[in-house]
Amino acid sequence: MTTQQTNDEIGQFFDHFRRMSAYFQKQLTPDFHSPANHELLAGKMACCALLDALSMARFPDEQGHKKRFCDFVGQFSSCDCWGRISIPQLLYGLQRSSDIGHDRLKKHAESLLARQAGYAITQDPLCSELITRFPESETKVNKYCHLHLFYRYRCNLVHEMRIPGEGYEFESTLKPCYQGETEIPTGRLIFRLTYPLKFFFSLCDECTANLEKYFLTGNKSPYEVYRSRFGDDW
Repeated sequence: MTTQQTNDEIGQFFDHFRRMSAYFQKQLTPDFHSPANHELLAGKMACCALLDALSMARFPDEQGHKKRFCDFVGQFSSCDCWGRISIPQLLYGLQRSSDIGHDRLKKHAESLLARQAGYAITQDPLCSELITRFPESETKVNKYCHLHLFYRYRCNLVHEMRIPGEGYEFESTLKPCYQGETEIPTGRLIFRLTYPLKFFFSLCDECTANLEKYFLTGNKSPYEVYRSRFGDDW
């Protein structure tokens, strides 16, 4: 196959994903109101399907779905929260867990959230920093890395048809964020983690563009992954 033929196949392959992403955004982004729950759910599920398909093109030999999905999203998107630990989610997990040996980590998380009424994702510490400080809790810390939380979020969407948590989002919500609210009747301040629909859309567009660059640079057609599957019984 010539370089031009390869480039033509790459363009054809990624044009398909661009068309699908544009269709999702047109159909599932309301013009005059904040998206309803079913619109949020449908849009996010559609984006997860697109990201799953792209991850297969990049890592066709990876049998572990979580690793393939996380490696792809982590490598082909620029979200700066992926390597950070969600302190609110970590604390809620520690409070619900019967695991022992994480008292130092729990107290640290409580102190971070008690400092102020507002808390932003940019204040979440890097995973490496937290593990260095609390090496005895490395497994627990890794579980609440945003990249791994996003995969769990994806699984709730795809396998349970539900948006996890009680966070809310508006048309103007563009990036992952926390929403502070007072719990009734305890009066405790809690922070709801939200991965908004427009973030899913931008993630799909960025991953599509970056993966296309990867194949163009390598002069390799993404269809090579699928050729053995074409012509099967389905």
